Amino acid sequence: MYELVIVADSNDADYVTSIQDVSQVILDDIVIPIAAAIKNLDPKIWHNWPDMWNHRPGNKTLEELYPDIDSDKLQWFREMCPSIEGGIHTIESITYYLKPEKIELL
Repeated sequence: MYELVIVADSNDADYVTSIQDVSQVILDDIVIPIAAAIKNLDPKIWHNWPDMWNHRPGNKTLEELYPDIDSDKLQWFREMCPSIEGGIHTIESITYYLKPEKIELL
């Protein structure tokens, strides 16, 4: 089991964080491919995760930004992202940690 930490920007450096436990399968199938897609996004694109309540005309949707990622996987990752009123527009960091094994002695 891993601990996944996602930091996102919601409005001019108003950072929000989500922390949750995820399995190796979720990391391999969803998190790592989406992190790679975000990292490889054209740097001219200002916001790498446009998930705001006020989607502006002309801005691309998540599905348009990441056409090689299955929409179900985008939705799954979207639910793992931090949330705040108004939404988020940029994923700042994605980090995961191996959780220590719990050993009960008594």
